[in-house]
Amino acid sequence: MHIDTFRLAKQVSYMIENLTGYWAEDVWNIEQCPIKYSGRMKFKARNMNFAKISNPNIRNEVKFYFSVRLQNKTYRHTSLWDGYYPAVKALAKFISLKYPNSISIIDINKDKFLLEYRTFLASRNLPIVTHGKNAIGNKEYIKASIYINLYNQIYEFFSDYYDNRTEIEKDRWDVRKLPIDFNQTRGEYTISFETVVTPFRKWVKKYLEQRMVIQQNLSFARSRSIIPPLSAFFKFIAVRYPEWDDLSLLSRNDILSFMGHLRTLPLKGNSKNTIEEQMKNRIRVYLYEVQAYVSYIQRLEWVFAPKKPINHLIFPEDFPKKERLKAEDIKYIPDDVWEQILENLSELNAHYVPILLVLEASGFRISDTLLLKKNCLEKKSDGWWLVGDQRKVNYTNHKIPITDDIADVIHAQVKLMDTESSDSNQRDLLFPNIDGRRKSLPISAKVFNDNLNKLTHRCQIRDSSGEIFHIKNHAFRHRYGVNMINNGMNILHLQKLMAHASPEMTLIYAQIHDNTLRASGRKRDLKGL
Repeated sequence: MHIDTFRLAKQVSYMIENLTGYWAEDVWNIEQCPIKYSGRMKFKARNMNFAKISNPNIRNEVKFYFSVRLQNKTYRHTSLWDGYYPAVKALAKFISLKYPNSISIIDINKDKFLLEYRTFLASRNLPIVTHGKNAIGNKEYIKASIYINLYNQIYEFFSDYYDNRTEIEKDRWDVRKLPIDFNQTRGEYTISFETVVTPFRKWVKKYLEQRMVIQQNLSFARSRSIIPPLSAFFKFIAVRYPEWDDLSLLSRNDILSFMGHLRTLPLKGNSKNTIEEQMKNRIRVYLYEVQAYVSYIQRLEWVFAPKKPINHLIFPEDFPKKERLKAEDIKYIPDDVWEQILENLSELNAHYVPILLVLEASGFRISDTLLLKKNCLEKKSDGWWLVGDQRKVNYTNHKIPITDDIADVIHAQVKLMDTESSDSNQRDLLFPNIDGRRKSLPISAKVFNDNLNKLTHRCQIRDSSGEIFHIKNHAFRHRYGVNMINNGMNILHLQKLMAHASPEMTLIYAQIHDNTLRASGRKRDLKGL
């Protein structure tokens, strides 16, 4: 952590200045909180007692942390007086016991703190991890308990608060602090370089600074996906050549050895593909990122770059062939499933109903749907048009025709947002979060999808084979494309309507249409036998 004395003193002074009145008290009573709670007072505790943190410096930090979260409404009252109440008590006891004189919570080595804190929690039969299930309950996962989670959040908050470096100098970048656009419908905000071994880390940071921040020809999500392949490559190089601090001597043999190394790494995730297919995909993706990286730094003539040209290091035949996309690979929402969804629409949380209807009627990607503005409607002589950006292809103000019924849904949503979110929707979004940690940001694509799949399981929505239908958000876009082809739309018109960069994806919808006709023909033939 690079924190100069002046910066620390200035930030501590600012923190103390803002801990006034209620927020300066060591005991916070929920009924006296300046941020009023409108619900029923059903809490584990009415008073949050920070006096139990004997260390005055860390006590002020914890109070300041919660005051910021409550005042900017990224924490609800239930988060503190209900959810985090036992975690604050445990953290207070531990810090008072082990670190009564530390000048800050980040003055304590994080790994050392967590090791000791886990031992402390275990000795008191308090959980270190919690077990949960996904939205539909068919997969289990393990995550840090609320006790560990609270410490991590406070530590990260003050690590950033006291850090005097620019975002680019840090080893973890927060996209919200960078002058770039990013997909706000996703919950990932950081890109970490901590897995990239030194001394190569600075060169990866420089690469992404150039491409993501300066040139802006790589999206934030795409940049995040680059880290694992480059991290694996540089870790391999560091083990193979511990004396290297650049790639100037990189050879063709090193690339071949790296490809062999990739086959020794364990596979992750729950892919339905065969092990060999997964391995080929990994080699293809990792090798592509290494090739792109080396090619780029050679064009810029960085001193770090390999001396041998990229086409002498990596050959086209090194990349395992990728299977072409087939019609049967596209999972769309068929009519029978859509009808079941409509029949059970009352079972879906009301917040997500207008999103669902607009998504199905527009063919927009989920991120583009969730980023629609309140002024997204345009009335023309031939009816209503939906207007929104298509971020993936960098196409602004894309317009598609919609029915009067969908226009009415959007009008009702605008009216609701004007009533409920006037103080928390500075971006004038059609579908914003009005409170919580994602306040003023669009509703999360994952949260929306989780709620849809809860609906399919709760209401037993099944496909033609009798299986519970698992919904992916993009399946609604595929449904739109298939429906347009089925209704006779020209391929080129559909490509333009869906803002496809190339006709390849559009042609897939025509294949689905042809396959459906053939399947219908076979059924009719069988009935005639």
